[in-house]
Amino acid sequence: MNNKPERTKPLRRGGRLPLRARALGPSEIEEVLKKEGIRHFDEDISKMSRERLRELFGAKTTGRINLSLLIKNLIWQAHEGLKAGTVPAFKGNIRSFWYSPVKPVLSRADALTAKSDPYGVMIDMFVRLVMDRRLLRYRTFGFSDEGQTDRVIGGKNRHILLIAEKRGHFGLLKEIAGDFDVTVLSLGGQPSVLSAEYFVDELKAAGVELWQDFPLLTYVDYDPSGESIVQSFVRQLKAFGVKGVLRTDLVAPRNMTEEQVELNKYALSRRKSERKEIQAWLAQTGGIGGKPYGLEADAMAPAQMVEVFAREVAVYLKLGVEEVKRRREKKRLSRALQHLILRKLGLG
Repeated sequence: MNNKPERTKPLRRGGRLPLRARALGPSEIEEVLKKEGIRHFDEDISKMSRERLRELFGAKTTGRINLSLLIKNLIWQAHEGLKAGTVPAFKGNIRSFWYSPVKPVLSRADALTAKSDPYGVMIDMFVRLVMDRRLLRYRTFGFSDEGQTDRVIGGKNRHILLIAEKRGHFGLLKEIAGDFDVTVLSLGGQPSVLSAEYFVDELKAAGVELWQDFPLLTYVDYDPSGESIVQSFVRQLKAFGVKGVLRTDLVAPRNMTEEQVELNKYALSRRKSERKEIQAWLAQTGGIGGKPYGLEADAMAPAQMVEVFAREVAVYLKLGVEEVKRRREKKRLSRALQHLILRKLGLG
């Protein structure tokens, strides 16, 4: 995808992000549609001939299809049909929309061989219309959320968010969710806008008021890539109405021993194309000793990460530190009892 996250400084306690702007009114929607080149068509775009597609969405001189323009209009026409009840909701993930109607239409218009990735353009146009322009929602289309199994909505502390960059850390996150009653998410790399929309919907369904503060604790790599992931997620939260994000990063040199940092640090890329981003990150964080070195999240042992999380989250907990301790001790005793029973049965 070509969308780049906003560059914002890491937020600590007290740092806020502005609330998403109010919903667009009818006249504002019309204005945005005009700017985007989106029109209402009585004709079904998916059934248009090659000549008609080129007439409406092609360059005047070459006839070459404007991919973005055609795909935006396909999305909007489907949205109109869904709202009117004349088009059934899509079953499956967002790729279903690619297979039909987008891919067949682009094939008919001889636009599948464009230099830009047509599928990537479709994803970008959805992001543009959902998050940047606020014209529609993924949920209206009925798309399934592939990130649903990578998050747990907490209980009393469900407003506290712990995110990990890697899906491999989700097991640890689930344990933390059980002990601290917080909400946890494994993003699996750059976060999905669709998953972010559905996640915020789940928070609202669980009774979470979006106007309150949302402590966000991050378990991501200490490098420009990890920073980009967090900023993308924060931008998505803001776009879907989360009012105040209070960010604390867990993976950082200050939370590790000098020996641990020295053994695990790695030099950042020297590619010219990444130089500007790395310099910005270095100025923002200080790197390691002022030099362009990063740290993988896995540089912290799981027990160490939990210890750092417990220390940083304590000020936000509604559950209470003592209750957390009781929960963790009860879990430890339960495991010990299970182990004892298995040993007596000759299974341990």
